[in-house]
Formats: sequence, structure tokens, C-alpha cells
Amino acid sequence: MNHKTYIDHNSVSYVVANTGQLIYLAKRLCHDVYLRSGYISEAMPDGIIPFQYDSSAVYIVALNAGNDVVGTVRLAMACPSHIFEVWQGKLYESYNWLVGNATTAKSFEMGALAVRPDFSYTGVSFGLYKAAYDYSLEQGLDYAIIGMDQRALGSLIKYGWNFIQIGEPIDYFGSVSVPAILPVQKQFTFSYPPASVNKNQITV
Repeated sequence: MNHKTYIDHNSVSYVVANTGQLIYLAKRLCHDVYLRSGYISEAMPDGIIPFQYDSSAVYIVALNAGNDVVGTVRLAMACPSHIFEVWQGKLYESYNWLVGNATTAKSFEMGALAVRPDFSYTGVSFGLYKAAYDYSLEQGLDYAIIGMDQRALGSLIKYGWNFIQIGEPIDYFGSVSVPAILPVQKQFTFSYPPASVNKNQITV
């Protein structure tokens, strides 16, 4: 299947990693960024953070003009939600129905977001979320589950993302974070933040 590739104003493209080398570089970037940021305390063997359900994961990468991997996000398919475990006892009871729906429907957990430091303020994170959303539409998925920085979630909601906060803020990977669910099929439109993805530059 062909997947849409979006190109932003910095000539960064967003693609599904479909080779072993691209997947390895995505994992290595995540490891190095998390180590540098203090999210992990020491280097892992082979420079890879272990993930139990990696065999069912999809990696989306951001590539610069030289085809270097400068960003990545992981979509974990067909596995129990780590987010629900982390926020156990902190989820809002009023959204038990939504958690139940996401647990039984075709859902995925979005995580392991990492951006190379020199691309941190260029809209790459937004581009990765946009590519993840497009992929989920292509695959007919129902819900995206995520735990993310509270301010970052607020920014996405500001630009029209239909993320629903389902629990209390906690300290997660070094920042005040919240759990959220995106009903994929109800996300009809959103706007683009300044200096982010240019929706008029699309290749297939």
C-alpha cells in the first residue's frame, strides 16, 4: 500500500518506516533523545529501548532533505495499553465508557515520540502526529491512545485536534502529562500551526 508523504516548509518528509534500517534508525533516535533528556538513566544495549510489543509496532519517521531521520513516533498495534496501566487509579470515571470502547475497538497507542534537538522547534512533532493520524485513517483504526505533556496536548486541541483528556495530570517522563484518546473517525479537520506542515505540498 502506498502511504501519503507530507513535506513541510523545512523540506522534512513524513513516511512510514518500511525497511529494517529505517526502523533501526527510528529506535536509535528515540534512545539517544531520551538518554540526552534524562528520560532513561543509562544507555541500553545496542542503543535501543526494549519494547515488548515491537513486532506489532509501526514506526513513522521524519526525514530531512538529506534523508536523515530527524523525528519518529511509534504506533503500537494489537497490544494492551501501557497508558491505561500508568494512569491506573487516575482515570476519570466519567470516561470509563470511552476507555472501554478504546479497549475493545481497533485502537493503537501512540508513543516513543522523539525529535532531533536541532529540529525541535520546526513543527516536526506536529508533522509526525499528522502522519500518524493519516495512517490510522488508511488502516480503518478507531481510537488513538496517548499520554503526553499537558501543554502539548493543549496546543493540539487549540488547533482542532479532538483529543479527549481521560485522566488526571501526573509526572510522566519528566513532564506533567495527561492521558487522552482521539476518536479517529470523528477527527474531521484541524488547522496548521505557524511554521508547521504545509498541506499544499503533498506527494504520494
